[in-house]
Amino acid sequence: MTSEPSGETLVKIIAKRNLPFRSSRGDRRMATQSTRASRMNNHLNASRPLQ
Repeated sequence: MTSEPSGETLVKIIAKRNLPFRSSRGDRRMATQSTRASRMNNHLNASRPLQ
């Protein structure tokens, strides 16, 4: 294991670590929507003045 893995294999390793099972396209779409929604919520909470 002297040679470093390329970026593609690193991505595959990280994806395998995060998703042990192969996710379908719908699951991936739901994941992107949830992350986008949480990012929007963070933006709204940050822009909301503190009371």
